[in-house]
Amino acid sequence: MDKLVIERRSGGVNPLKGRGEVDAASLDADARAALDALFSRKKAAAPLGNSPVYRITRQTSAGERSIDIPEHLMPQGLVGAVKDELP
Repeated sequence: MDKLVIERRSGGVNPLKGRGEVDAASLDADARAALDALFSRKKAAAPLGNSPVYRITRQTSAGERSIDIPEHLMPQGLVGAVKDELP
C-alpha cells in the first residue's frame, strides 16, 4: 500500500513549514488521478511568486520517489493533510 509524505515549504520573509502523511488508498479517484498525473510529468511546474511548494514523497514497496508541486496544482485532499510545524 502506498504512503504519501507531504511537506510544505512556504516562500516569503517568514517561511512556514508543514508536514502530513496520507495513505494513498484513502484518496478518492479524482485525487488519485491528479496525483498520478503530477508524478508522470516530465517537467516540474514553477511556483507562482512566493506561494508555497509541496514536496510529495510516494513510498511504495518498490522504493521512494519525490516531486515538488506548487500550491496551485496540489489536489485539495492532500493540502488538508498538512499540519503547520512551529519553529
